[in-house]
Amino acid sequence: MPQSPQPKSLSAVQFARGHQLAFQGDERVRVQACNSCHGPDGVGVLHAAPYLAGQSADYIASALKSFQQGTRKNDAGELMRSVAKQLNDADVIAVSGYFAQVNLSTK
Repeated sequence: MPQSPQPKSLSAVQFARGHQLAFQGDERVRVQACNSCHGPDGVGVLHAAPYLAGQSADYIASALKSFQQGTRKNDAGELMRSVAKQLNDADVIAVSGYFAQVNLSTK
């Protein structure tokens, strides 16, 4: 299934949703905050979770879609597969675009 390209920039609503998923998650859809595993601002946790901050939005979206489809399986305990399956397409765009805009050089 072809992936739709990420928008060049997020709307304010999309950015806010990406920030919410990164920092708080969404209990309504049973998604924990990305930062709870991937570290503050998605900077990664050595030997545990890769960094997300500054990654290409297309790369993050592609990885999330692969976890959703079960074609990517390098997640201990299937954690990312279970989280990704709870995200809709708008959430994938929002969170991947959000982390793509986080600037590691200011951290």
